[in-house]
Amino acid sequence: MQSGGPFFQVELGRLDGLNSTAGSVPGQLPEPNQTMDQLLAVFKAHGLNMSDLVALSGVRSV
Repeated sequence: MQSGGPFFQVELGRLDGLNSTAGSVPGQLPEPNQTMDQLLAVFKAHGLNMSDLVALSGVRSV
């Protein structure tokens, strides 16, 4: 809005969950000191594969 571009109302909130706790996070996200095998296991637990791991990791380094 400050740049003079178009403005539209965005509905807030998530539709995939109504409850979020810090205690549910450990083990759900990759840690910076994990081995490749550990990282792949975290990604596979979420239905992702090696290509997903590479793409999502690489996008942060560009």
